[in-house]
This record gives sequence, structure tokens and C-alpha cells, in this order.
Amino acid sequence: MQPHFSERELADLTPAVAIINAWNRIAISARIVPGTYKAAST
Repeated sequence: MQPHFSERELADLTPAVAIINAWNRIAISARIVPGTYKAAST
């Protein structure tokens, strides 16, 4: 990965990936069906 990302970019990317992974695991455990979310109309 080093040729593609700088040290700073890797430092920023690592927690972002971890957070996305955590949210996905929460969604799986809550049995949330993808594509069913409807935003509230304003």
C-alpha cells in the first residue's frame, strides 16, 4: 500500500475503515435490511 498512500493518508484511512467495519457489524447484528431506509421529508 505504501506506493499508493502517504503515511498521513494511511493514518487517516485506518480509523475510517475501522469505523465503517463497526457500523456494518452493528447493522448485521440488528438485522437491518439494506436499502430500506427512508429519510424523513422536510
